[in-house]
Amino acid sequence: MRVLVTGAARGIGRALVEALVARGDHVVATVRREGELAPGPRLEVLVMDVTDEASVRAARARCAAPLDLLFSNAGLSGGPQRAPGMDLARAANIVDVNALGALRVYDAFVDLLREAKAPWLVQFSSEAASLGAFRASSKPEYAMSKAAVNALTRWIAATEPHVRVVSLHPGWTRTAMGGEGAPRSAAETAGAVLRAVERLGPEHHGAFVDTDLAPIPW
Repeated sequence: MRVLVTGAARGIGRALVEALVARGDHVVATVRREGELAPGPRLEVLVMDVTDEASVRAARARCAAPLDLLFSNAGLSGGPQRAPGMDLARAANIVDVNALGALRVYDAFVDLLREAKAPWLVQFSSEAASLGAFRASSKPEYAMSKAAVNALTRWIAATEPHVRVVSLHPGWTRTAMGGEGAPRSAAETAGAVLRAVERLGPEHHGAFVDTDLAPIPW
């Protein structure tokens, strides 16, 4: 299987890369800066900034083979915000990375997914994006950005006849984003994500689920 993982320098993305390579997949991993991840026999590393369309297009130009699986993982969470006096520049950057970044990646790489036999696009979302089970958090821009990712998932599901897509909540994880209080390590979450992906079926196309494939309210 040929797999692309965005945001692979650290956290869940890096753990996914390590798990995929260990099981024998060919992995294309994207990082923001040269040297953040070392290539290997089954690992290609591309420099790509999801906020920069030219950077995304340049990475796409170096990735010629069909893709069986794409993890749209690159993201930021930010910090607590409270009005008045919100850091709107930071908020705009988080929306740019999480929401528009996912759109740029889809736009640039979807043709490689279309060339595969049974491709999946896995977009990392969050329970914070749920409007139906809304729970106020301290990071409004993060919730907004992941709700936009969910909207993109629904749109892709409605318009792509071949590429299957899912919004996946990976769960609270001990990373720089999740903090030390989270119950699972990045490696544990990567394992749970891969087990979930192995069980994806037609019924999950366009869905919003956790790693047990339990539906999350939109």
